[in-house]
Amino acid sequence: EDQGRSDRTEALYKQTIAMYEKKFGPDHADIVTALGNLAFFYEQQKRYADAEPVYKRAISIYSKTFGTRHRSLAPYFKKLALLYNKLNKNFQAVPLFQRVLDINEKSYGKVHPFVASDLMNLADAYRLLGEYEQVESLYHRALNTWDEILGDTPEMHSVLDHMADKFRAIKKKKIARKLRKRAKAIRKQYNLTEVEALNEIDN
Repeated sequence: EDQGRSDRTEALYKQTIAMYEKKFGPDHADIVTALGNLAFFYEQQKRYADAEPVYKRAISIYSKTFGTRHRSLAPYFKKLALLYNKLNKNFQAVPLFQRVLDINEKSYGKVHPFVASDLMNLADAYRLLGEYEQVESLYHRALNTWDEILGDTPEMHSVLDHMADKFRAIKKKKIARKLRKRAKAIRKQYNLTEVEALNEIDN
């Protein structure tokens, strides 16, 4: 029954794409959202190899329509990079995460939540390759970016706890302890509990 439902869902997504292709042509930007839906469906089904060419087609269409550095491409580069991580194609993920970072820095400036997140994603990709000097440098850049965005506001304590975990994972325990101490001080200042901090990270 579940397989039958999945087959019907896949067929529906493909019919939608075919309808757009007939109406607009195969390289029209309006097709991209439908392609993204199909690729996401494949990912949910753990059909990662099937999702890859769909994301690539979406990227190709947007590149032809808007140029290779347009902000509309960033989410699709990111999705493809995350997919490559699932496929253990980590070397191919790194340049895509770098492109996402470059696009978002140009679009939003260097002090923006998107950029901080992009730095973390790029760092994590390098960590999978064992390039720990790059990882540490990018983690520091991400931390500095969040500092500029949030300062010592209540929201910052969850970022600090999260960053502490990241630094501990690359054996930088002294930095991790310092971040934990700072997070604890912020929680104390705003009467927050550590449970609340963990919940914010999960969300």
